[in-house]
Amino acid sequence: MKTISNLFMVAFLLMCSVPLHAQTYAEAMEANNRKDYTTAFPAFLSLATRGDARAQFMLGFMYGAGLGTAKDDVSAVNWYRKSAEQGIAAAQGNLASRYMSGVGVTKDESEAVIWYKKAAAQGLSTAQVGLGNAYWTGRGVEKDDTMAVSYFQLAADKGNANAIHYLGLAYKLGRGPTKDEAKSVELFRQAEGKGVLAASFELARMYSEGQGVAVDKVEALRLLQSVVSKDTSPNSALSAAARKLIDSISAEQTSAPSATNSPTATSGSWSVTQNSPTQAPTVRASPPIAASSSASPTSKGLLSPQDPRTACESRIQNDPLLAVISKKLSLTGFGGINFQLLADQSIPNAAEQKAIARLADFYNQCAKESDSFRQQNYSRELSRILGELDSGFTEATIELYNKKTSFGKYNMRLQQLDKISKEKIAALEEQQAAQQAAQQAAQRAQQAQQEEANRARTNALRDAQQRQDQLRAAEQRRAEEQDRAQ
Repeated sequence: MKTISNLFMVAFLLMCSVPLHAQTYAEAMEANNRKDYTTAFPAFLSLATRGDARAQFMLGFMYGAGLGTAKDDVSAVNWYRKSAEQGIAAAQGNLASRYMSGVGVTKDESEAVIWYKKAAAQGLSTAQVGLGNAYWTGRGVEKDDTMAVSYFQLAADKGNANAIHYLGLAYKLGRGPTKDEAKSVELFRQAEGKGVLAASFELARMYSEGQGVAVDKVEALRLLQSVVSKDTSPNSALSAAARKLIDSISAEQTSAPSATNSPTATSGSWSVTQNSPTQAPTVRASPPIAASSSASPTSKGLLSPQDPRTACESRIQNDPLLAVISKKLSLTGFGGINFQLLADQSIPNAAEQKAIARLADFYNQCAKESDSFRQQNYSRELSRILGELDSGFTEATIELYNKKTSFGKYNMRLQQLDKISKEKIAALEEQQAAQQAAQQAAQRAQQAQQEEANRARTNALRDAQQRQDQLRAAEQRRAEEQDRAQ
């Protein structure tokens, strides 16, 4: 009897040890997802102390981030360890990261590799990247580029952006796979598209140095400026490196031309070369470049707002290397040409010539970006009008570069080209509107004819039915008369 009483006492104590309002893991996660951490933390704590591995991981995360409780890296590691020992891959990966960095625990790279391997074996892509980095750098394991790349590839196949970036580095340096700069550029582009700023920086270097891709200083600067604007980390080494490269490209582009180091700005159809120490460089253009945002008419009726030239215009306006001509040319389109620009009779100097060639490169890049869009979205006639504008712009820019005209006359010519193009596009809009109205009128007439034919057919069917009804009635009357006569 005493034994039974003791059993009841144990059962009672166990019941008392469980909170009367204990929440489920799903309820705790719901509170966490709505950022109600003061509710989520004690709920996870209750579950974690009873051995719930998922709650133990969440508790480690909340201690590490200071959510619902004071930040405590040691407690974070302890809970990560409890969860990791029960096989939770995310906890294993985070515990490995803690051992690798020494945050909340004594740094132990070998121990980090052990936990990275456990998590990677479960398919956790971040752990595969971490393990790949360990092999790449030789931290906690013998350096092995082949093993590093194999783990990067596993994670990249799952879409991990950092893994794609590291694969790009491997192909660029020839570490693991055979060196392939073109493949490296492709991978950097993929990672850059996923928001990896380090990949944006590496891609900018490739464009700047012509590695695996044609030299394109414009694209390099766009990427570098993106890194600087998006990297908000204090004292960021990446931003510092990006600014340094921007300064280097700027100094290169704005330096005066010399006979021994002749300026060359090539991008598609443009080519700028130095003829001799005493002759002015010439600009050649084959065939006319497509109209850029700054070289396109201001009429908006037929021009699509999705035209890539819109984005191109913003890059032109924000390019610091065009500052040398920003007060003499409008970088915001024809609407920015004022009387002061029209009255400017100065001729380009050497530095301004280089900026003009750079501006031409920008326009050519705009052409590449919008060419396929035009073919798919614009009529042949509209493309012809824009092509004529391009030709006029090209001729005017060549003359300005070769000092055959002044900035003021160049701006005036652009205004004239804009006016002519707007008039032609307005006429085309009127023509297309008239054609559309005629088509709509023809459709309405055809619809009216169809409705009239339908009405006539309906009336004919009704008349035929009435005649049949009349014939049947007459036949019935004759039959009735014959019956009566008999």
